[in-house]
Amino acid sequence: MQDSNNYKPKQTISDRKPSLINNSPSADKTPQPPTKPSPERTPPVIRTDYPKTESEDSFLNVHRKQEENCHGTLGNRISCGDFSQYGITADDYFYAREAFPWSALIVKKGSNSLHCLATIIQYGNQQKYSNNTDIVATSSTCIGYNSYEIKHEHFVYSGRYDKNTFHKINDNRQDIQEIIMFSDSMSNPYLTVLRLKNPIIFNLHSQPACLLPTNQVYQPERCFLNGFDLQQVRVAEFAAVLTAEKPCTKNHYPELGDSPNYFAESDDVIASILKKLYPTVYWLQGSKQSKANTQVFHLIYDDINRNFSVVCTATAVSYYGQQITTDTLITSSPCTRGRVGEDIYVFPGFSRGGSSQMYRVKDIILYQPIDDHMKQIKASLALLKLFNPITIEPPAKSLFHTIQYRRNIGGRIEMCYVYGLNRRGAFDETPVKIVTPEACESVFSGKFDRNHMICVSNPSTMLYKSIGAPLICDFGNERLQIGAKLKSTHKYITSDEKEETLEMYISVNEYPQFE
Repeated sequence: MQDSNNYKPKQTISDRKPSLINNSPSADKTPQPPTKPSPERTPPVIRTDYPKTESEDSFLNVHRKQEENCHGTLGNRISCGDFSQYGITADDYFYAREAFPWSALIVKKGSNSLHCLATIIQYGNQQKYSNNTDIVATSSTCIGYNSYEIKHEHFVYSGRYDKNTFHKINDNRQDIQEIIMFSDSMSNPYLTVLRLKNPIIFNLHSQPACLLPTNQVYQPERCFLNGFDLQQVRVAEFAAVLTAEKPCTKNHYPELGDSPNYFAESDDVIASILKKLYPTVYWLQGSKQSKANTQVFHLIYDDINRNFSVVCTATAVSYYGQQITTDTLITSSPCTRGRVGEDIYVFPGFSRGGSSQMYRVKDIILYQPIDDHMKQIKASLALLKLFNPITIEPPAKSLFHTIQYRRNIGGRIEMCYVYGLNRRGAFDETPVKIVTPEACESVFSGKFDRNHMICVSNPSTMLYKSIGAPLICDFGNERLQIGAKLKSTHKYITSDEKEETLEMYISVNEYPQFE
């Protein structure tokens, strides 16, 4: 018989109180009944005894125990945005330096690199009445015009994120079934919903956020922004203030000013970035100039770590005039694949005196391939839309225009060139020869399509990152862009022992008007 004075009832799973870390405020305490929130705002608590970084084995053990502790609630209906159902509070997440449980990551397959963030949500009629969901919300900026790549080459990761164990926890990864974008005339960017192939099961680290009913006005006590801390390599929350339910536009907030079309940093920062991209430049001065001197641009990609890199070439679209004003650039589809518009800047090369500027790209418009064969080899054109038009005044000798839609390019071609920028960021041009389609068909096999492509022999390699570069040809008194460079190339030796390169260009005139 047990001593009644020493007897303690056996604790059941449902009685146990899961905690995120051992020293969190609610760890190893008896759950308290929920209390009504105080109308007074309490000052923030500044905590100095942060927990030590966990080892990989320790993290896995804690993760397994927490999932076991909350196993009893998996079959229950989970309330959105409610921490108390697991016996914890919002402060537990802050002190443990944990992301809120409705945070999700959109991750590139293979490399496991972060693309952007999302929020776990439920269907409106299922809020507080289900224990799983197959939808997450994000922004159209995350998707851009690369929905095919996002859908097939990325997955959604939910639950606790740790850089050391991220690749070992596969149960939290869900493939994307469908991308749904909700657009209207008042919103940009738009709300985008990703429907997943398999549902996210709610638990301690994966819970849905609540969605407000339509037209309901809500005055929050505290607001937070979700983001990725690059220094700590983790998802984190940042306190924010909701000043009013007004859109962030110049009409409501005049102090915002006009949306800048250029890289909104100081001249010194611009000069530093360009110096790294073009290290052989011996004169350099950043400047927010309003005009460019060339119709060809380098595309500069800004990744999540603020590492800038030159990726390819694009061309300003124009049909007439000596002075060109446009907000549209054209390139080939390989140049933009897997990228989002607002992560790209375009650089027109160094102007006279060494001053120049990077211009912001707003959107990418990717044309569908012309036919099944072009779709199979993933070849088409892409447009880059800038935030605002720019004015270009190229030298008269290098001025050209874009060939019009469905205009026949037959007839006498006097001379052809490829335009671009070299490694010093300076404008350069190379005379090239158009050769018979059989030459490219024999070398590139099924990748070359004589109906929609042009085969070119290039004797020079002076241009830098020339994918997307324009093929320019003289037709009498006209100089027109008739093609954009694709990725595949092949070097060969000519009959007179010189090295040249076979290149493929996609025909520009088979795509609709660009302006």
